[in-house]
Amino acid sequence: MEQKVSNIYQKIFYSTGKYVILKNIFMFITGIFGILIVRLLGPSEYGKYALVWQLVGTIGPIISLGWLTTLSKFLPEKNEIEKKNLFSQSFFFFFIF
Repeated sequence: MEQKVSNIYQKIFYSTGKYVILKNIFMFITGIFGILIVRLLGPSEYGKYALVWQLVGTIGPIISLGWLTTLSKFLPEKNEIEKKNLFSQSFFFFFIF
């Protein structure tokens, strides 16, 4: 019993460590790209770029209509065939809309 609990904590620590390291790497890369984009684009062009990304960030969650939340709630209840079918439908829906 003690070994199982220790093993679970070890897995949690390992996955959390990977998450933190990858998140920091992506934040660093995003910061570098942000600096490069500002340098390459002029003030007017950067304003357009920022507006488009602001709209994507604002409208994206509205367009998804809670689909990911719905999937995370109901997907564990399905069997393997239903999961594959639902995943393929979700994938298709995501790229069409």
